[in-house]
Amino acid sequence: MNINPEILKIKKTIIQTRRDFHKHPELSFQEKRTSKIVAEKLIHYGLKVSKNIGKTGVVGILKGN
Repeated sequence: MNINPEILKIKKTIIQTRRDFHKHPELSFQEKRTSKIVAEKLIHYGLKVSKNIGKTGVVGILKGN
C-alpha cells in the first residue's frame, strides 16, 4: 500500500491520538472530549470544521484544487 508521505510525517501523532481515545472512552452522543480533540486537530491541519453535528459529531471539509 502506498501511503502519502505527508501522512507518514504525522503517523506518530495519529497513533498517540488513537491510544488517547481508547484510554478515555465516552458514551455515544456524549463524546465531548473526543469531538473537541478531533476538531482542534482538523483545524490545526487547515480544514474548515463544523461541530455539533448530530449532537457531538465533527465534520472536516478538505477542498481540492
